[in-house]
Amino acid sequence: MDTRGLLTTRQVLDLVEEHTGRTIAAGTFRAYVARGQAPPAAERIGREPLWRRRDIMTWLSKRPGTAGRPSARPGQGTGGAE
Repeated sequence: MDTRGLLTTRQVLDLVEEHTGRTIAAGTFRAYVARGQAPPAAERIGREPLWRRRDIMTWLSKRPGTAGRPSARPGQGTGGAE
């Protein structure tokens, strides 16, 4: 298995902060992955998941909302009368 170019969870979190200026906790990122809101790990070494940098960069570029509040997506109401 060639792990060059793959990122550990810590490296993913550092990349998120570098590109967004915001931090997320490791547990939050793991929850995103478990719910399918972040890319699945590309490989594993033992219990350590590893992600492809390009997958994380794509995810960051498509991540909705700011400050923990997702933006409304087309076709999704706000829950009130429209």
